Amino acid sequence: MHHLIVLLLLLLLLLLLLLLLLLLPLLLLLLLLLLLLLLLLLLLLLLLLLLLLLLVLLRNSVTNF
Repeated sequence: MHHLIVLLLLLLLLLLLLLLLLLLPLLLLLLLLLLLLLLLLLLLLLLLLLLLLLLVLLRNSVTNF
């Protein structure tokens, strides 16, 4: 009886390992997608800041004239 329980536990561990191996690429893919989204957001923020800076510079140059 004791051996049977150990065997079942080992099988369960193997199944869990297989599941992890199957899910790992998916998790990595999700992480990559999240990183890409973060990069895109950062780029958008930078673009907005640049636009604001340009607007301020234009306004300053207009008021100087």
